[in-house]
Amino acid sequence: MVVYSHELLKVNDYDKAQKRVLAFTNKRIINFDGKSVKRMIDLEKIRGFTINDHPTSFEFVFHVKGESDYRYRASMKTERDEILELIKRDYKECTKKSLPVYQVPSEHL
Repeated sequence: MVVYSHELLKVNDYDKAQKRVLAFTNKRIINFDGKSVKRMIDLEKIRGFTINDHPTSFEFVFHVKGESDYRYRASMKTERDEILELIKRDYKECTKKSLPVYQVPSEHL
């Protein structure tokens, strides 16, 4: 069952922003490019979530065990915070553990 779906910007390793649809179920995170699934990550593989503490940038990163991390940019703080709360809830239900959340002061992660 899809819990959340919204268009965001995914930031690649070259700092280029790409439009993506971020969706997640109660068991995995799914990244779409509008036409196809680009990546699916089981919640059990998530090792943490980093957000920046900057007043005009709302980036966040999923840290994935054994894979590259996933960096996104939300358009509003409330959007990012909603994603974080839903992921924390589903992660706890799935793993019986709390998701580590890190905060950094920089504008870009």
